[in-house]
Amino acid sequence: MRFWAAIRIELRPAQTKKKVVVVGAGPAGMEAARVAAMRGHEVILYEKEKQLGGLLRWVALIKGLDADSDATILIDYLKNRITKLGVQITLGEEFKPLLLPIINPDAVLLATGSIPTFPKIPGLDRSNVIGVDELYCRMKDDLELVEPSILRWVSRYWDFIGKNVVVIGGTIQGCGMAGFLAERCGNATLVDQGRILGGEPLMRFPSMKKVATMPEIRYREITSKGLDITTKKGRKQTLQADTIITAMSQCGHNVNCRLQCWFSPLILKLPRCPFIESNGIRAEEQRDQLRRALITCAAEGRKQRARFRPYACRKPIIPIACC
Repeated sequence: MRFWAAIRIELRPAQTKKKVVVVGAGPAGMEAARVAAMRGHEVILYEKEKQLGGLLRWVALIKGLDADSDATILIDYLKNRITKLGVQITLGEEFKPLLLPIINPDAVLLATGSIPTFPKIPGLDRSNVIGVDELYCRMKDDLELVEPSILRWVSRYWDFIGKNVVVIGGTIQGCGMAGFLAERCGNATLVDQGRILGGEPLMRFPSMKKVATMPEIRYREITSKGLDITTKKGRKQTLQADTIITAMSQCGHNVNCRLQCWFSPLILKLPRCPFIESNGIRAEEQRDQLRRALITCAAEGRKQRARFRPYACRKPIIPIACC
């Protein structure tokens, strides 16, 4: 049995008050803004959407009734705290490099989320394949107006998926999506080239009992009939599917490359992840690939940085790592 204890961290006032810009108002961005404001910094929070919370409402929609109140409570708590602490909140506006000479911040914290990963399968570009991020975009506007508990049962969002669905990805994203669709579409199959996180306490929710799982398979091709695979025992099989959904784990940070070009030095806080991603690439390799890409991006930016040199050459940019 494991026992979890809360760790109390003392937040000491900052020795020097600074102007800090936080880009992204999901739970990570709001918490970063809260902590920075508690330490005495002047904080400006930018969110390109029209409301705070990031993907929390989408998580509540997929996870079920237990998550509805949790997501709402967390959003309301963080919103109330940063408001009382005097954080300047800017909604519906994307933070762009042109704002740097106007705001002149001492630091910029990027909390813009992560990048969805996709398996390398022939036929992935077919019309019967859709990613979880695309599903979210279909109903993002309505999630800003209607509670997740209501949208969960609006059939027009899910009718196009059909009666048979295959979900690719055995991590928490895939398990949650497969369990959600099993209650709406009828037949849901969850596949992964590695293991499927079905036995952990986090994954033990009733809807997963309706999901057929196939771990340690090999993808062959996506056709109009479904997904061709090779099973663990080496047998070739076609999984019939009206729709195939990619719901693999997220990779790295969705750092806005246009912002990266204007900052130096580049400060990366990327966590060391010991696990192996479901697409077979170690998280350490993904982190190294991301680091090389960002350094290349920063190098390109040095050629153009002269326009904002008084504002950019000493500004640290810090992607917030959420693992």
